[in-house]
Amino acid sequence: MIDVVNAELDTPDHANAVVQLLNEYALDPMGGGKGLSEYVKANLPSELAN
Repeated sequence: MIDVVNAELDTPDHANAVVQLLNEYALDPMGGGKGLSEYVKANLPSELAN
């Protein structure tokens, strides 16, 4: 079963999941084949929340 939820970026589990999903996409050739930088991983949730 798959549950779809709106990510609450101030919830650590949700923020980490969003970063992980976007990093996995970035690692794929279609996403550029290179993972997100540590800076992006650290700042992505707060910047998306803005």
